[in-house]
Amino acid sequence: MRVGIRCAYGPDFWGRVSPCVELGQIELAFYRVEDFLSLNPRRAIVPIKILGVKAPSIHLAQAEVSDIGKNDGKFLPVFFKSLDIAVQLGARLLVVHPTKGKVSKISPLIDDYLAAILEALEITLCWETFSGRRRFIGPVETIAKFVKDRPFQAICYDTAHVGESTARVLADAENYGELIKVWHLSNWNERQRHLPLSHPEGVLKFEPILAAIQQYTPDSVVTLEYLKPFHHLLLRDALRIIRMMSP
Repeated sequence: MRVGIRCAYGPDFWGRVSPCVELGQIELAFYRVEDFLSLNPRRAIVPIKILGVKAPSIHLAQAEVSDIGKNDGKFLPVFFKSLDIAVQLGARLLVVHPTKGKVSKISPLIDDYLAAILEALEITLCWETFSGRRRFIGPVETIAKFVKDRPFQAICYDTAHVGESTARVLADAENYGELIKVWHLSNWNERQRHLPLSHPEGVLKFEPILAAIQQYTPDSVVTLEYLKPFHHLLLRDALRIIRMMSP
């Protein structure tokens, strides 16, 4: 089980990556589409390489998937630029938000435009879980159905997004473990998402969840993702997980 923390590209990226040397792993994340498309990729790649940090997963900037194939669509430019960064960093996992739309309309676009290149590069597109039904896929069961027969597509399971109990997360790990390649770990309650794992008001208990991850998805990538006020706890908590899971 590989453990890292979310590291979003932005100002002072060297300063963001440097503390991660001790941990050795990040998920490189991008957000605003316009900022990403104007970015010189070397600004993100060079600090990671020089500092010797691994980035096995890359989180795509949040373009609309339904725009695939449109002349002014942003998803394909984001996707191909992300692929280039992934190849240069040796990343094998791309995390993407499923956006609005109907699965009957979007799935042929994914099959026609993305499937062959994912297979050729042996890079897996991991669709991130969400609890709402507005997205073309979102709940873990809909993503599982979508990716089951699509090579090089998988699940990114976000424990805060699904908004479920510890028991439900454990059941999902058992039922869908073979399809989950990335975990985004954080706690949640009715008021907030992406709280620290041990937050006193958090719904989830992570000792059994971590045990289930190790049992059912031992080769997955685990990324801690907290709200900004709790960023100072990310490295500490990731190192604790590594110590806890070590033989």
